[in-house]
Amino acid sequence: MKKNILFTLFLAVVIAHASQAQLTTKDTDAKAMEVLNKFMDALMVTDDDASAQEVLKYAHKSLFNSNGDGLSKDLRDFSFKKAHNNAKFYQIPVRITRVRKTNTSTAIGYGESAEKGRIEDYFVAKKQGVNGMPAPVQIFFPANGGEPKIAYMGSL
Repeated sequence: MKKNILFTLFLAVVIAHASQAQLTTKDTDAKAMEVLNKFMDALMVTDDDASAQEVLKYAHKSLFNSNGDGLSKDLRDFSFKKAHNNAKFYQIPVRITRVRKTNTSTAIGYGESAEKGRIEDYFVAKKQGVNGMPAPVQIFFPANGGEPKIAYMGSL
């Protein structure tokens, strides 16, 4: 009796997981995938400064410094540094394991960098044989239909 219940629970978990995997493929946005792949390629540039300049092309303007010509100092020292050092552990081109969508409108930035839209987490898989869970990279989708941008990279 207990074996039947355990087997039924196990089967339910497997089916739920399989259906979730199918949903994530359907839910990935082509433009988001493009920006994620370009972003990961930019992180793979060996030189820190050159990599940061390349990442700037795919980052939301709220992550820029006050001059708008580079990433903010805090981002360079923490989130970017971590992502740049760890990018080698992730599959490129990226493989998305799931997407955490939100139906909530939001705004990011302040002053001139403020923009309305929505943020979704795209979970990027690690390379085969590398331990650890997929990491979320936040992508901002502007309400005006503009190109999606990276909103947070610190989980890589």
